[in-house]
Amino acid sequence: MDDFVVIAPHVVGMPIAQAQRVATNAGFALAQPDPDGAPFSELTWRLPPTVTITSQRPPAGTEMRRWDSLVVTWGDERAGVREPRRPAPVQDRGIEHLDGPPDPPFLPG
Repeated sequence: MDDFVVIAPHVVGMPIAQAQRVATNAGFALAQPDPDGAPFSELTWRLPPTVTITSQRPPAGTEMRRWDSLVVTWGDERAGVREPRRPAPVQDRGIEHLDGPPDPPFLPG
């Protein structure tokens, strides 16, 4: 295999710091999806350790040139609602209940 060809590692599910180490050891640089945005490290250096990689492009196992970018997205595994709310939320009845009684009908004079 060409010394400049490397295989993309699987980093989905890893904490940011671990994913950076794995990517670097495999010969990749992590990058955020917006090529015109801030560098990956600038966006992630202050994130808590619960933040993990949620997707990667290209997928693991892809052959690429050494030091190409492995584009990743990330999120906090604690985010979002994980179980149903009890009691269930009240169903929206529309806006008519917010205004009080309806206005009297207009009668042209």
